[in-house]
Amino acid sequence: VVLSWALNHVSKGRTLDRDFMLTVVQSNGEALEEAAPQLRQDREVVLEALRSSKGWALQFAAEELKRDRDIVLTAVRRSGLCLEFAAAEMRADRDVVLAAVQVHGEALEFASQELRRDEVVVAAAIQTSRGWALQYASEELRRNRNMVLGALHENGLMLEHASQDLRGDAEIAMVAVTSNPSALQFASEKLRNSKKIVLAAVSKDGFALQFASSSMKADREVVAAAVKQAGEYVLMIADPSMQSDSQISDLVKKNGGSQLDGPFFSEGFVEVSWTETGFGKTNL
Repeated sequence: VVLSWALNHVSKGRTLDRDFMLTVVQSNGEALEEAAPQLRQDREVVLEALRSSKGWALQFAAEELKRDRDIVLTAVRRSGLCLEFAAAEMRADRDVVLAAVQVHGEALEFASQELRRDEVVVAAAIQTSRGWALQYASEELRRNRNMVLGALHENGLMLEHASQDLRGDAEIAMVAVTSNPSALQFASEKLRNSKKIVLAAVSKDGFALQFASSSMKADREVVAAAVKQAGEYVLMIADPSMQSDSQISDLVKKNGGSQLDGPFFSEGFVEVSWTETGFGKTNL
């Protein structure tokens, strides 16, 4: 910030001075933004700026240098996300994109459509992004069972970006909810009504019950598993009949929770929210 302020207050002649700007960008590469146009196309100046800015100065380089393979590789090897600022032909260069996603998998977002269909590139992106890059893969690869499984093992929430068919696949959904129980929300309607899959989710996070089907929210075994994992407040998202279920009531008492016929539950469903005075309840 101080350097940017200083550059804005020096004479224009100083920003034209190559030696001066070379010294400046060696300390703060993003100061390349203030350099004269001819210096933004100077390879040595730009390379120094890239090195000291972890690649981000690429956005201020001359267009011709954004098409320069060595310049772009220098940038993306420091921060893969700098691929965003490269010229279109560089974002379609397999070696450049592979270098970028091996640093930041999410850089796949900026790759050409063709490379988003490249299994090697996409697999590398999924690995380094812990699954997140699946959302940027081609539709074809989001239908690829092995590719999707690889992403889900890292991040179950990526079930959202799997093809419709795979979101209805029991094995795929089980991997997803095992990785992240909230992935249940992205499973097909049929699987959100699967006792086996819902039990797997709520056993890890009782509040995943909110994503289950209505019949699962009224299933004693499922609700009991959710209560065991997350406590009595899960009953706020279960079917109302579960609040008066004797077996569920006994389970809550056994776990040291409120008595289900007490004032908290006898008023029906409640919504717990934070106010300036603390947590409060509102009848629903």
